[in-house]
Amino acid sequence: MVRRVGIEKTYRVRGGKRGESVHALRGVDLDIPDGSAISIIGESGCGKSTLGRIIAGIEQPTSGTILCDDTDITKWNAGRRREFLRGIQMIHQDPYSALNPVRTIDEILMDVLRLHARESGKDSHWVDRHLPAILDLVGLDPGYVLPRYPHQLSGGMRPRIVIARALAVEPTVLVADEAVSLNDVSLRLGILGLLERLRNDLGISVVLPPP
Repeated sequence: MVRRVGIEKTYRVRGGKRGESVHALRGVDLDIPDGSAISIIGESGCGKSTLGRIIAGIEQPTSGTILCDDTDITKWNAGRRREFLRGIQMIHQDPYSALNPVRTIDEILMDVLRLHARESGKDSHWVDRHLPAILDLVGLDPGYVLPRYPHQLSGGMRPRIVIARALAVEPTVLVADEAVSLNDVSLRLGILGLLERLRNDLGISVVLPPP
């Protein structure tokens, strides 16, 4: 289980008075049990996305403690801490801007798979097997999507590619930064259903701010 205890985040105000700051988060405590689904609820601007980025390790809290099975990860060495944070993947709000527009889906996913294989000691055969497997998990046809660029995919396919890229590193937690804020209700329900299946089938925890 992952715990965030007493998380605070303060930003300095650029161009403001000396020492002026904005408190994005104040004393947030959050438990993420294994295989759980958690929704962070709050009005726009209350710090949901900031908390998601801190959970995923993209931003560092101003203060607070991050625990894994009651062990403070700040006491771990850099390699072990990096491996832990790799297991927590962010699904970004805008799938189009999250994908490199000048690279094919095959290139985008293979880069992540090869890096993960190298860092985790897996062989090239694992990469070849895992690529079609993760696309199958998100309900996409490898033969159709792999040779294409992000702009050639539909609005319903791109979020699934972003989720597939997150799955490439075998995460234990997915943090969805309003990833279901799609205009089409049927597409939104499809992504929610996919996240639920991943939680049930793979035991992945999902932290999901509402759209």
